[in-house]
Amino acid sequence: MNENKDNPDSRPSAESFLAEASREGRGKLKIFLGASPGVGKTYAMLQAAHERKAEGIDVVAAIVETHGRAETHKLLSGLEVIPKKKVVYRNREFEEMDLEKILERRPQLVLVDELAHTNVPGSIHEKRYQDVEILLENQIDVYTTVNIQHLESLNDVISQIAKVKVRETLPDHIFKSADEVELVDLPPKELIRRLSEGKVYVRDQARNAIRHFFSPSNLTALRELALRHTAEQVDDQMLQLMQKNAIKGPWPTRDRIMVCIDHHPNSENLIRAASRISARRRAPLITVYVEAPSHYLLSEKAKEQIYKNFQLAENLGSETITLSGRDVAATILTFARNRNVTQLVVGRKKRPRWLELITGSVVHKLIRKSANIDVYVINFETLPALPLPSERQYPKINLDIFDYIKSTAAVLLILLAAVTIQKSMVIDPSSLLGLFIIPVLFSAVNYGAVPAIYSSILGIFLNDFFFREPIYKISLLPLPLHGIALVSFIATGITASTLSFRAKSQAVASERKEQRTAALYQLSREMASAVQLDDVLAAIVVKLDNILNAETIILLPDESKKKLQVVCPPEFEYDEKEQAASLWSYEHEEMAGRGTETLTTARRLYVPLKTQRGIVGILGIEGKKGVLLKDLEFRELLDALSAQSALAIERARLAEEMEEAIITRERESLRSILLSSISQDLKTPLAAVIGSVSALKAAGKKLANAAKDGLIEIILDESEKLNQFISNLLEMTKLETGSVIPRIELVDIYELVNYSVNKAKKMLGGHPVQCDIPANLPLIKADFMMMEQVISNLLSNAAKYSEADSEIDIVVREEKGSVVLDVRDHGIGIPHEELSKVFYKFYRVKFDTRNKISGTGLGLSLCQAIIEAHDAKIEALLPEEGGGSILRITFPATLTTRKLKIDQNPETMALA
Repeated sequence: MNENKDNPDSRPSAESFLAEASREGRGKLKIFLGASPGVGKTYAMLQAAHERKAEGIDVVAAIVETHGRAETHKLLSGLEVIPKKKVVYRNREFEEMDLEKILERRPQLVLVDELAHTNVPGSIHEKRYQDVEILLENQIDVYTTVNIQHLESLNDVISQIAKVKVRETLPDHIFKSADEVELVDLPPKELIRRLSEGKVYVRDQARNAIRHFFSPSNLTALRELALRHTAEQVDDQMLQLMQKNAIKGPWPTRDRIMVCIDHHPNSENLIRAASRISARRRAPLITVYVEAPSHYLLSEKAKEQIYKNFQLAENLGSETITLSGRDVAATILTFARNRNVTQLVVGRKKRPRWLELITGSVVHKLIRKSANIDVYVINFETLPALPLPSERQYPKINLDIFDYIKSTAAVLLILLAAVTIQKSMVIDPSSLLGLFIIPVLFSAVNYGAVPAIYSSILGIFLNDFFFREPIYKISLLPLPLHGIALVSFIATGITASTLSFRAKSQAVASERKEQRTAALYQLSREMASAVQLDDVLAAIVVKLDNILNAETIILLPDESKKKLQVVCPPEFEYDEKEQAASLWSYEHEEMAGRGTETLTTARRLYVPLKTQRGIVGILGIEGKKGVLLKDLEFRELLDALSAQSALAIERARLAEEMEEAIITRERESLRSILLSSISQDLKTPLAAVIGSVSALKAAGKKLANAAKDGLIEIILDESEKLNQFISNLLEMTKLETGSVIPRIELVDIYELVNYSVNKAKKMLGGHPVQCDIPANLPLIKADFMMMEQVISNLLSNAAKYSEADSEIDIVVREEKGSVVLDVRDHGIGIPHEELSKVFYKFYRVKFDTRNKISGTGLGLSLCQAIIEAHDAKIEALLPEEGGGSILRITFPATLTTRKLKIDQNPETMALA
């Protein structure tokens, strides 16, 4: 149920301001809606795009499906087309909209065909409409197309009409959020003719099913659905326009029925009567209840009846609204005009004429002030009588002896003040009588009507005793003035106690609403900080336990969507009755269990957690002592909390799905790169080995020894390359899985560099290595063989990307207890923006001069994995002068020691 506040007719509504604010900073969405494929949605979209381009708007086509139609394809000419993105899935290549390129291009208007399309796994988003939402958030306008059968809310209706299950659906809220909907209509006969002429795209395997789909009856039904939804969208836009510009309604462009209810049980029959009127006129129905000040005096049973009335209205398909206002008639009419209501349905109770003259009649006020809104008055006497609950809760009779003692003390205090005043000045004793109204008001406000009456009688008695001649004597016959004062005092006390009780009730209600707002805010904050689904579920249970003073559980469907599992708290168990109630609630998307009319023997109330995309789970609530599950305010709070919880669960699931999609995309991309890289780097050395072996075999003994040695050398070199590549690949896999743990020992950096350079001589290919290693460096804690592999890979990398015979420098130094090792080449260097990327797996810097250099992009990635396994650091840098690049390893002070230091001479060494 929604809540609304009175707004003066002269000002735009707050809702219109909020709606306008929510659209600020977003692009505009225009949907070209069709009843079925083939009506010309894409053609109309392209025509509109050319019109916008002629106006000077920057238009691009991201996805336009022409399906081979020449006239549609012709309209693409003159429009810039963004190339589609290729996505590999299950060894097949697909094309999808390239969201990144569109955002980089940032046009004013983008054409995106088939909004309900499901993207290929591995794409950024699962659905195309999610891509469109990103474009709108970046202030890019979008033109798109949709067929009516793709709307989520019509999925079952379409299945019943066309006997076809539509797999790709579009959430209704996306359709409703469109700034403009243009209906592209075509009569069924014309559409069938287009199908027979081959102008409607049909896949061969689905041709028979589609031909059944394109029957005259199906197309007529789909056309009616499309026309109706377009009319509803236009009607909503008209309402927004009226509210935004404070246009006083109604505009009778369409019937809209509103029924006004209260706590009377016959409101149920009033709702049914209004529902029949709305069904006959095919008009939407709104059910309204006004929380006037008297609402807070209603009994719990009366409030429960209001909730039952709302439940019935919702079951009959009505929108339910709770308004707040002192003047019931004015509040109803203000809301009716804001919502463009054309007809009001109200009930009339039989009341005495004199009572109506005194208190007024809401029905008469509505009729008198309704202007151009029709008012239907239904006499409750013509409806079947239903038992009336106790209407109001009145202040209970106060029998607390301490309150009467306090009231007595207040009267005595005023008596003392009166005596003091009389002695200090000449004053008529009858003038002192008015002072005794003060304790009456004090008792009325604080203790209720009965203590106020007691204070009135006691005050009059003491006034007579102390100030009336003869004084200090009791007179059983008060003066007429005192009799009138007694009646006035009692009336004042009763009135004050009633007003006080009402004010306290309103204060309690306001406090409850404030607590409800605070609870929703608190829950939203908790939901915002929770990311993982388990964290979201745990936060919901903990917060709802505290807010509702109840024990809550959350049930989510399993993979089959036919069974529910208690996921939070995980150790919770529930019996067959609870299972039946929760499953019924899930299947029917309605409340069940305790406090409802369905499976009432269950201990808990089960509430469906619904979003616009559908039901996501069930919330089970077992109220503790004092919790009224049928209380109207409790149910309103529960509705708000369950809606927020459902959104939080859906958000967590969407985040998981997006993460899975990203991982799938990266996995597919990595797999593609790996296969490409491995095939190339295996093929090259294997081809050399096979070629050399084939030459040896073919020539046999005829081949000279020198030639044989050369071929054997090639076989050996290429085999070593192959071995190095496979070793790197296996080592990387072991490091990532954690199956290899470094064997830490004290390592002399001089010995490590010397050993690594000597072992890498073949890979250096004639590049001289100049090493600068000072004496007295600390020892490092590392795995000697792993670090040798790192330095060898760095030297090999430097040799690959350097000019022939150019020098490679190794510089080692100590900085604040850390040991820093630099490997520098004098090649072309690394672009600054790619310095952090060179350690990515299979990543290689792309330069025209480097395209012919072999490699897998695994070497530096393996180096980073080994260095990080040692808790050290590796980075790529650009030298300040001289060109080339520097790969730097830093061993922090925690990995160095001066124990067992070996003296080194000379201070520097040179290896060539």
